[in-house]
Amino acid sequence: MKKLSSKILLALFGIFFIVSALGRIIVYIFDLNPLTPVIMHQYIFIGILIIGFFFMILFGLAVNHIILKRIRLLNHAVKEIESGHFDFQVEVDGKDEISALMSNLNKMTKELQANEYLSKEFARNVSHEFKTPLSSIKGYAELIENGSLSEEDRVEYSGIIIHEIDRLSKLSKNLLQISLLDSSNLIKQDEEYFIDEQIRSVLQLTQLEWESKNIEFDLILDEILYVGNKDLTFQIWQNLISNAIKFSKDNSIIRISLKKESDISFEIQDYGLGISFEDQSKIFNQFFIANKSRNKSGSGLGLSITKKIVEKLGGSICFESVENEGTTFHVKLL
Repeated sequence: MKKLSSKILLALFGIFFIVSALGRIIVYIFDLNPLTPVIMHQYIFIGILIIGFFFMILFGLAVNHIILKRIRLLNHAVKEIESGHFDFQVEVDGKDEISALMSNLNKMTKELQANEYLSKEFARNVSHEFKTPLSSIKGYAELIENGSLSEEDRVEYSGIIIHEIDRLSKLSKNLLQISLLDSSNLIKQDEEYFIDEQIRSVLQLTQLEWESKNIEFDLILDEILYVGNKDLTFQIWQNLISNAIKFSKDNSIIRISLKKESDISFEIQDYGLGISFEDQSKIFNQFFIANKSRNKSGSGLGLSITKKIVEKLGGSICFESVENEGTTFHVKLL
């Protein structure tokens, strides 16, 4: 890569060569050899003035072309970005430091444009997720207020309203969780606890769900004492186990393993609906719901939050899935 300083030096050498040649031409034209007796000649003084004048012009043009013109372009680009024109791109010319700055500015504008789209998409999704249950609550509340319902219908509609309120409460909690995870650079990780006990606690909390589907668990859990964030790791296991139960078929098995090797390895495998190949690249996206016809109660935030938590804790999460055969999630924690 040619450095900017090298370009300036090259320009100066070029100017020096031109100026030297110009001096020789002046001396030659006016036949001022030998030089010593005529140093004080008036033409020499005029020649020096001419040389200095050309030197300043050429040096100014070189600096303007190499530096100032491109800095003005960068300044214009920054003003465009400041005005919200995130699609603005600077034409990159050369391979020096200013060219690298231009290239990085173009990358930044693309990122800002993508973030702006995601922000708008997030706002639309949040609006939609709140609008649907609110409309449902309003509609059923008006029917109950009407007073012409049977006791059976009143109980049923009240149950729907309670269910939708629970959905809104869970959605609000998840959105707050996402906001906190996005805004916090450092996560408190100084609590000491057993991860295997956390997993067993999640199984107890979800017992009604897996018993209603007659699901059995195959557990291989090493006793692991871990120092981290107790609430966040609990949420990882809760989200993944709840998902496995939700998408498992009746009378099936869910296998869970927890091992300590160089790092902590958690694996959960179900034999349920699986994830289609088309949906697998979007499964961690916010508000994305795979197979909406069979998952009407979810908000599409659970796996997104799970991934954010795992990454905040310095770990990794991945999965493999075959539609109608099942899904396996792998979590690694340091």
